[in-house]
Amino acid sequence: MRYHADLTAGSLKVPESRVVADLLLRGVDEQAWKDAIVTQNLLQARNPATAIRVSRLIRKRLELMGADLWQLIKDGSAVVAAHAALAAAVKHSFLLGDFFDLVVRDQYRVFAKTLTNKLWEDYLDDCRGRDPDIPTTVLNSRPVATRDISTRPTAVVKSVGMWEHIEVIPHFRRPHMTLVWTGAGRKVPRLVPRRGSIVHREAVEKLPSGFSG
Repeated sequence: MRYHADLTAGSLKVPESRVVADLLLRGVDEQAWKDAIVTQNLLQARNPATAIRVSRLIRKRLELMGADLWQLIKDGSAVVAAHAALAAAVKHSFLLGDFFDLVVRDQYRVFAKTLTNKLWEDYLDDCRGRDPDIPTTVLNSRPVATRDISTRPTAVVKSVGMWEHIEVIPHFRRPHMTLVWTGAGRKVPRLVPRRGSIVHREAVEKLPSGFSG
């Protein structure tokens, strides 16, 4: 089984990850861990059960990494900590890692301006083909993920600022043939023609003009 539903159990949770990273760096024993998570409620959870569940998830993620990354999460800036937490989440979850590899990478390639929720919906449908044993909890997570923005991978990508620094100058795209995936589950390849066009036409239209008198 390649995919599991831990992703929908919690988003990056950077503030909570800072707490867990600190505990890992200090090498506390299980009793001190329980005291920090349950008694002191350092994660500021609504109840002990939630605190235990969230701390267990974050701990599983961070223990796959090393002390250097824990230090980045504990002491790094908001952006650095978020990227470090994302690296741990990707290594822990094939569901998130494959989403970056198969969907986010492609959206970067075509200079997409946004990540739509439909990309996540289509991705979950494709996951069934890659992993026939995918838990139903993953597939049934879609209604929950639609309501809770923090657990959608599209929101995870935006939360670390990955979509804020793409800037492409206007240019003309020549006519060409391109490969698209069609049919059920987008598994049927087809070569189709693409017309020539101006990419980012709106930027061209904003250029100042009319200064010649």
